[in-house]
Amino acid sequence: YVIPIKKILDNSVLYGLTDESKKLLEERFKINDYYRTDPWWHNAYKIKINKGCIQEGYEQVIEREVDTRKFNNIRIRVWQKNGSCAWSSPIFIKKRGA
Repeated sequence: YVIPIKKILDNSVLYGLTDESKKLLEERFKINDYYRTDPWWHNAYKIKINKGCIQEGYEQVIEREVDTRKFNNIRIRVWQKNGSCAWSSPIFIKKRGA
C-alpha cells in the first residue's frame, strides 16, 4: 500500500479487503448479492494504519537522579496524549563496588 505521508499525519487509514471477503462468501455460502454490504465488510480482513506523528511528537529526553539506597530497580512508564501507555521491563541497579 502506498500512502502519502500527509494522509498518515492527518488521520488513521483503514482498508477493508472486501473483494477477498466477497469471493469467500460466494465459494462457501453461494452469497453474491445482498441488500446490505455488512456481510462483506464484517467478514473482510482489515488493515489499519494508525495516525502518524512527527519525530518531535514522540521523542522526549528526561533525566532523573535515583536514590539507590531506596530503590534497586526502576520501571519506566509513559502516557500519550490520546490515553495510550507503555512501560519498560524493570531496569535493575547495581551499586558500584557491590
